[in-house]
Parts: sequence; C-alpha cells; structure tokens
Amino acid sequence: MDLIVLNTILEGKPVQPEEGSWYSPSSIEYYDNVIIKEISLLSETEQHTWIVSNDNIEYILSECLRVLLNYKLIVGHNILLHINVIASQLYRLQHLSSALEFTGIEVECTMYLGSLLTKSDKLTVNELYSRIFSLDVVESMDSLNTCKMVYDCYAFLKNINIDKIYIPHVHTTLTKYITNYIGTLL
Repeated sequence: MDLIVLNTILEGKPVQPEEGSWYSPSSIEYYDNVIIKEISLLSETEQHTWIVSNDNIEYILSECLRVLLNYKLIVGHNILLHINVIASQLYRLQHLSSALEFTGIEVECTMYLGSLLTKSDKLTVNELYSRIFSLDVVESMDSLNTCKMVYDCYAFLKNINIDKIYIPHVHTTLTKYITNYIGTLL
C-alpha cells in the first residue's frame, strides 16, 4: 500500500461552521485556539513521532511534509481535522505553497469508513478498533499507537470493501453480508 497514517494530538479545537465540517485552513483565525502537541506518521516502511513546541513547529512541519509528500494517500481518523489544523499552521507560517501541496494529497477517513460498518457516526479510534477486533482498548494519548490502530482498522475496512458495498437502500442486504463475512461483529 502506498499510504501513510497521520495522527495529531491537539490542545483545543477549531471553530466549525457546523458539526462535521471545517473552515478553510487559509482562514487561520478559526484555528487560533488549536495547538499541535504531537504529530505521528506510520507506513509499512517507516514511523515518525514529533513532539511539537513553538520553538520547533516550523522544522517539524517541514519534516512531516517531506515524509508525507512521498505518499499518494494519507489515512487518518477524522482526517480532515488533522489535515486542516496542519495546513492552517502552514498558512500561519506563510508557507502557502506547502499548504496547497499538502492539502492536495488524497485522504481517506477511518471515522467515515467505520460509520458505514457500525452505523455509528462519531466512534473514536478506540471504539472502532474494539468493535472490529472484539478487543477492549484502553484510551491512550500515544499518537503512534493511535496510528497503529488506524492502520489496522483501515486495512480491515478496505479488505471487506466497505466503501464499495454500502448502498443505503439495500442496507439490510449489507448488514447480512457483513454479518456473514465477519461473524457477530455487528
């Protein structure tokens, strides 16, 4: 897979026009109350975790982008939050071309894909992982561990083609298919 998983640990939350949508990252005033504390990346061949501070944010974002731009797909849980917060920081630092290049990479969201499977809109990574793998997961503030859970969930969801088989008007058929395919998960 030519993908990389992205996760951030944030302090604060950006202003949203409505639940589930985000202002453009170029409108940095909506992201003023968000501080990036940690960024982690995970692929089949590499993993990175950076602790972010005011003193090193420019360097860390450039290192993060250097890695991300080598991949065709970024996967994350609530990925648009992570993408927009990082892009807003790039805009704030006046790295406009980097922000545009970064926001142009294809993304997939395990929160969205998981909602197709579980019929629940806002499951956390831990809740989705628990439902898929029938395991109790202790809440963790470890960004790299979260990347590993996202990676496993994404691999599972893509393996069952959840994004290709979901058609709302045949939901009963979908439920039977998934239940037969993965046992008693639902």
